[in-house]
Amino acid sequence: MPIRGYPVGNARCFIGEFVQSGTYAGYFSGQQASLTAGTASGAYVWNDVKSTAFSVIAPTDVNIEGGDRIQASVSFGGGKLAPFSCTGSSVDTALADLIGGSSTNTTNSFQTIFGYNQYRTSPKVMWFASQQLFETSDGFQYFITRVVPRASLSYRPGGMAFRGASDATIFVSSIINQKFYDGRTYGTGGLNLNLDSDSTDFLDIISPNALHFVAFKQDGIATTFTTPYKPLSSVVTLNATPNQFTVGGTSTALTSISTTTGLATLAAAGTTGIVDVLSFETAFVPV
Repeated sequence: MPIRGYPVGNARCFIGEFVQSGTYAGYFSGQQASLTAGTASGAYVWNDVKSTAFSVIAPTDVNIEGGDRIQASVSFGGGKLAPFSCTGSSVDTALADLIGGSSTNTTNSFQTIFGYNQYRTSPKVMWFASQQLFETSDGFQYFITRVVPRASLSYRPGGMAFRGASDATIFVSSIINQKFYDGRTYGTGGLNLNLDSDSTDFLDIISPNALHFVAFKQDGIATTFTTPYKPLSSVVTLNATPNQFTVGGTSTALTSISTTTGLATLAAAGTTGIVDVLSFETAFVPV
């Protein structure tokens, strides 16, 4: 059923890693590119975001000329997101370390020393998403989450001015890809989105409540993991749930998920190394 509504504001943005190589390359992996088997990791939430300047590259028009006339005009689509900035009001050492791949020094308990790793030759390739309210045309309040599964990211502090704010900026340049962050393809057998070449660089998710994202790497033993925030629903019905879960890129129902403890229970322990991804509705109340 089509949904029509009005996106407003910018509630938060998310930053995460993804698996860099192997069978599960491209799968979201929380805040750890090399997620340890038997552990879970969630996306980093930046609540101080002020704006995310999404912009799709404009189409290019070519005029066919002859006989002192424009005989025809042909338009080529822009094709992808233009590089954009995500601006926020805080300087965040955890964010600087995550995006820059650097480490904060706290050896002296009175001082925190950190850098932005601006000398690295290329930005880090990561996972990015931004979220806003979505008022539907029939009067319901939803959320829309724009997910960029692969992008080059860099993080910089703002300037200093007399009685002025000093906003930090995350620079994002999207990368065309063939798999959603949870391993599902865009084509047949996956999301079936009917996209040219089964490829894109971003997708929107509309949900009744705000989403958060968690990755879990199976170890063949553990059958549970804990979400960092309390889920709003315990419904785990396959493909009819606020708790969308995939195992190795295949939609799979959880056995259960607790709205008080955040404990998610798998149907089976599975096989060591398989990457599972959960997107769940939450009010961002910590477990």
